[in-house]
Amino acid sequence: MAQTVLTQKNFSDFTDGVTAPLTAKLEVERISEDFVNEFEVETILIVDWVDRHTVSTIMLGGLNSSGEVQLPVRYDDFQPTNATGQSLIVAQGVQLVDEIGPMADTTTDVNKATPKRARLRVEFRTPTWQVYTHTEGEKFVISETFDFAGEFAPLPPDGLFWDRDENSGDLNTPLTQGPGKKIAMGNYTVTIHFADFENMSIPEKLAPFIGSVNLENIFSPKFNRTFKRETLLFESPTIEEVTTPLGKHFDVTFNLTWKPNEVLTGGSGSAVGEISGVPDDEPTPQGWNLFFRPGFQDPQPIYTEFGASNNPWFKPYTPVSWGEWLPTTNV
Repeated sequence: MAQTVLTQKNFSDFTDGVTAPLTAKLEVERISEDFVNEFEVETILIVDWVDRHTVSTIMLGGLNSSGEVQLPVRYDDFQPTNATGQSLIVAQGVQLVDEIGPMADTTTDVNKATPKRARLRVEFRTPTWQVYTHTEGEKFVISETFDFAGEFAPLPPDGLFWDRDENSGDLNTPLTQGPGKKIAMGNYTVTIHFADFENMSIPEKLAPFIGSVNLENIFSPKFNRTFKRETLLFESPTIEEVTTPLGKHFDVTFNLTWKPNEVLTGGSGSAVGEISGVPDDEPTPQGWNLFFRPGFQDPQPIYTEFGASNNPWFKPYTPVSWGEWLPTTNV
């Protein structure tokens, strides 16, 4: 994957003096700060008319022609003590409020006029994204969401009965259809912003992932939790074209379905909760490659005679490494 170069400027960089490529210094007419729900800042700027689009481009950032990501300008007057280099408050919108002038200077020369200027409203808010540094040193701008979900899974009816004789203990009236069990699940999405569609070979690299599960543990920077191996199913990704003042780029969203990580112990496989072929007391992710088996309340693996002697499991959901794209961890 191509290296992602990130740059970011501070708001004070433009208010302290003339900053290229601007032709004149920004004038701050007003700043308002709001702490009601989240920290929000609104600034009113006075800029030369010819600089209005340049200011908008600088403030909002994007993917430039050199493949570098220019992050939105940081409002550096607000830096909490627990900040870890994250862009806590950044420019999220720019609006032209009105135009000013040009006005003639009647005291000296009626032909001399003040250059036409623009009044801009710039809004700063907490971004939904954050910068993630890959183990290879590459930097990505990502955002994450997680929502709980669930589905009913039918249990096998084999070995289940409606009646039991109180005297003999005999079981009678076998079930013809097993009961349903509510399975906790979750929808986890990871969006890579400012993706370089061509250099990342997105269609070719992502197509084999569909229908696979994670080979390594996946770490969520936003939620500070680890999704264990084989517990995330790679659904169809979505690709959105985004236009910024710098031009167009793509946001790529990985849609992942999570099954909880229940700890099943190893052993002979004869007891409920034991998995044959797994060392005793070794935690094993439930994931997508375990299935409900008659006589067991917890999902179990399927074995195949074609598997290796040290790994005889049949896995219809192929474990694949997503480490080139997503944060992985050994924890």
